[in-house]
Amino acid sequence: MKPSRDDGLIDLPSNHSVDEIVEKLKGILQAKGVTLFALVDHSGEAAKLEMKMRPTKLLIFGNPGVPLP
Repeated sequence: MKPSRDDGLIDLPSNHSVDEIVEKLKGILQAKGVTLFALVDHSGEAAKLEMKMRPTKLLIFGNPGVPLP
């Protein structure tokens, strides 16, 4: 896995839809006891304004009970 851009983000192709990936990630987070704080559907909000955008969702998660190093 190599970053595809200089901003540190990694793009990886998938055979699954964004919705399938989000559901799988939500299941993994729940199984590990990690809190899902928010799911932001950027493309869904864009569609409400009649703007076209490829499927884009952001999951904000963490475990507030784990102290930082």
